[in-house]
Amino acid sequence: MPLPTCAMIAEAVPGAPTCREEPARCSLTVPTSASCTAACEAMGTSCLRAYPQTSDCVPAVELGSLACDATPISPAFCQCGDPAATHPEMAIVTIGDSTMANQYQPGIESGWGDELPPFAVRPEDIHNQGSSGASSLDFETRQSWLDAQALLGPNVYLLIQFGHNDTSTDPERHTDPGVPPDYLGTYRDRLMFYVDAAEKAGATPVLLTSLGNMDFNADGTSQDSYMNDYVLAARKLAADEGLPLIDANRVSRAEYDRLGPVDTIALYSNDETTHFSPAGATRMAELIVRAGCVESETLCAQFLPLP
Repeated sequence: MPLPTCAMIAEAVPGAPTCREEPARCSLTVPTSASCTAACEAMGTSCLRAYPQTSDCVPAVELGSLACDATPISPAFCQCGDPAATHPEMAIVTIGDSTMANQYQPGIESGWGDELPPFAVRPEDIHNQGSSGASSLDFETRQSWLDAQALLGPNVYLLIQFGHNDTSTDPERHTDPGVPPDYLGTYRDRLMFYVDAAEKAGATPVLLTSLGNMDFNADGTSQDSYMNDYVLAARKLAADEGLPLIDANRVSRAEYDRLGPVDTIALYSNDETTHFSPAGATRMAELIVRAGCVESETLCAQFLPLP
């Protein structure tokens, strides 16, 4: 089943702006009155999955997916392509801080990387090398980075998420996010260090923005936090370098907005606003998988279908 070029979409599906295309998939939005199935069939393809959206080409993955044959009540973000397309088996290595990693306290606290394997087609190919207290600066000195490096190679995704501890005043951990609009600080340099290491080893780097903290405005909406510039710096780097980006900050904060201040508390452990309960970490892992499926079909193929 050939995939039409994105230049063909405007003619085939009037009013459907195009987001991106990759082998065996293209992504677009359709108006309220259309279904994703019809939109994809108009291009001679099949609907792979669909999401509600908040604006053109910004899928609201935190709300879950729509059935492909459903007519959305708001514009939908559709992924059209060949459902029979094959994708390489990829291992996934995660590096980052305690919101991700290796600090599991049964029934009390967990990181999203600890809860990622059950979502994977091959749980044994998920390797969580996050490290509690790590920043992008000092992670290079930790055993976790040596362990991660040993796993890098072709057919490996390296998921890179820092930011929380980069805000520290400790000179051994602090990085500077830079200033808008370019964000050319040491945080960008450190993220590029891991990107370069992945690419040198033949692996595919994927940037993640920092998960949001449970901080709310007076009106009950989630607020920008002390690390917002680090989030913006990661987004800017991904855009400048053409790197895959999983915007974990956006999808986590949207989840907090959906739940509200009271129900969001259940996602966190030990009455604090950074680290997750096992249930909260599982929800963050699910949101990251959903966001990864929007970003890349090959990355998505490493995970089991989500309802």
